Amino acid sequence: MSTGRDSVAVITDIHGNLPAPQAALARIDELGIESVLCCGDLVGYGPHPNEVCALIAEREIPAVARELGKPCVVDATGVDIDLDRHRVRIGGREFAEGDEISIDGESGRVFAGAVRIEEERPTAYVAIVAGWQTA
Repeated sequence: MSTGRDSVAVITDIHGNLPAPQAALARIDELGIESVLCCGDLVGYGPHPNEVCALIAEREIPAVARELGKPCVVDATGVDIDLDRHRVRIGGREFAEGDEISIDGESGRVFAGAVRIEEERPTAYVAIVAGWQTA
């Protein structure tokens, strides 16, 4: 098993169980693996959903969250939510409750209205995983 800079660790199915990612990330650190990808299911059944999300955000681990057909934006700085007025301000633009917006799940950019959906394209992580098939 290779470890270190060229390796990618994949974590998934945490379901709010904080000790699980803590142990996994400790082992990943021991192995010297710098790239970590979270393939979703951060919250759900366990007692620590907020702490799990905070841990993933603190470590700046990219998280894939598409199972409901809606992208998730992690560590969304620059977002101001006004619950009383039912509005949100994102990057200097204000949107009202019910306004349609589109979020680029790769870059986090927000667009007013519906944007044509582009078919997925392989990312660096997908290319690494695909390379494992030939190893």
